[in-house]
Amino acid sequence: HPRKKVALIVERKIKDVLKRVAMHLKTVPHGQLLPAGIYLAGGGSHLYHLVEFTKSTLKLPVAFAETKTSAQRT
Repeated sequence: HPRKKVALIVERKIKDVLKRVAMHLKTVPHGQLLPAGIYLAGGGSHLYHLVEFTKSTLKLPVAFAETKTSAQRT
């Protein structure tokens, strides 16, 4: 598949996942809303502009999770 087509498919899936996360967060009582924000983990978390896109979509702080594997790389 051409890169643009793959990128479009991935973008649509990310939007769908973030939409579902946003819907779930609306069910959480406001006093329990993620004060630390959202942490992204795994290989897909390093997709281009994913942190910025997630911040703008969910209106929460977003960072990469420090995992055992990523800590060993440094």
